[in-house]
Amino acid sequence: MRKKSVKKMQTLSQRILVLGLSYLVSTSVFAQKILLEKVSYSAKLTFQAYGFPFKNLGSSFKNIGGAIGIDYAYNKARNLQQSFTLGYQSHRQHEAGYYINTQFFYRPHLFNILEPAVGLGIGRLITVANSRNAFYEIENNTWKKSKQQTQGHWQTPISLNLGFRTHLANGTMVTPFVGYDATPIIKYNHSFVALPYSQISVGTRINFLK
Repeated sequence: MRKKSVKKMQTLSQRILVLGLSYLVSTSVFAQKILLEKVSYSAKLTFQAYGFPFKNLGSSFKNIGGAIGIDYAYNKARNLQQSFTLGYQSHRQHEAGYYINTQFFYRPHLFNILEPAVGLGIGRLITVANSRNAFYEIENNTWKKSKQQTQGHWQTPISLNLGFRTHLANGTMVTPFVGYDATPIIKYNHSFVALPYSQISVGTRINFLK
């Protein structure tokens, strides 16, 4: 009797183990499918300039940076997305900067090819002064070189993009895009509560749909 009970327990435990493993595999496959359908990856080159939106566009190309990002789609149409971006920007006359931001995008699909987009978000920028143009601050009503040559600022990026969707034979969707971001720097120093800043970008997004 004891041997039969032990065998039954072993058989039952094996079945439970098989069911558990099957569940884990199925949920893992399901999760991977969701990620493939809803997540895209991006990389871009950026060109920065100080100034009001759509001003000093030519000078932007003297200052080169780059960024990588992940976009998550909230619906099946994939036109409501949230991006998470990590980037580097460099200005030859001023400073270098490292930033991370998140934006909410509306990306409608036109003619199954065009993908215009508008985005709004918030981010954090860490700037590092170069040796030719140090950071200054007001001390006793006089501008003096700051002891801190690294600064942190909030940003509120506003983006306009236009992408061109291409479906590859293996199910991958590649979307080259061009973009323009107006990204004011909040409380840059005592003189500039919000410093106008913008960047032009050229990059691509990739969706591994299969």
